[in-house]
Amino acid sequence: MTDHDKDFEIERERYMGHMEYRKTLTSAELEVAGRFTNASLTLAGGALALTITYVEKLHPKLEEMSWGWLAFAWFSLAASLAASLLALLFSLNGTHQAIKNSDLLYNKWVKDKTTPYAAPVNLHSNWTHYCNFISAGGFVLGLAAFFVFVLNSPPTVSQ
Repeated sequence: MTDHDKDFEIERERYMGHMEYRKTLTSAELEVAGRFTNASLTLAGGALALTITYVEKLHPKLEEMSWGWLAFAWFSLAASLAASLLALLFSLNGTHQAIKNSDLLYNKWVKDKTTPYAAPVNLHSNWTHYCNFISAGGFVLGLAAFFVFVLNSPPTVSQ
């Protein structure tokens, strides 16, 4: 076995180790992202339902300023839901693109063993992160706006 063959074998083992570790990290990231998106959808949807129920059942005394806070809360919570759904879509597309990229790189390597590993940037992953931040921000802003709305619009006493 020549020095070149030894070097190649060491590089191959390093690459295989890296890919195995990367596979573990990718799997963990997908699981956590899925749980985050699930929680975001559940919480934002529940908060939106809570605000609607509050207005419908407790008939708060609505001041003109209160409508603005309620509209802002609904808009923020709806944006949170939309961003969570977009994050799911980008995550799905990103996973699909990563599989295509991986297959392409492997096929290039099979044809030419000297081909360096250079994974292309997967923009879907970036958009997934942006949507997750928007979702979390929308949820927090929506809850804060609803809290201000409740403070400015106490329930009326039904007779």
